[in-house]
Amino acid sequence: MTYPLFTAEQSRTIDHRVSSTSSVSSYDLMKRAGQGLFQCIKSMPLYAEHVHIFCGAGNNAGDGYVLAKLLIEANVSTQIYAVADTEYLTGDAL
Repeated sequence: MTYPLFTAEQSRTIDHRVSSTSSVSSYDLMKRAGQGLFQCIKSMPLYAEHVHIFCGAGNNAGDGYVLAKLLIEANVSTQIYAVADTEYLTGDAL
């Protein structure tokens, strides 16, 4: 199965469009993204024993932090790398 890749700007546009035209909040979108990633990892034939997650400063960083929380709760060894200073986190990612 293949999935399209989106730029940060495209992701922001999609998130804004969904949250402004539905009852789904930006925070709920972030939680859904993290849960979706978690389900993808769990469904891999060789379920990961250790996962590395790289988080920037935008809302997609929040997706990574949600994923990390779910992996840790599932007792998966998880390493999080903040590739941008966390003081720059804003909005739902914060």
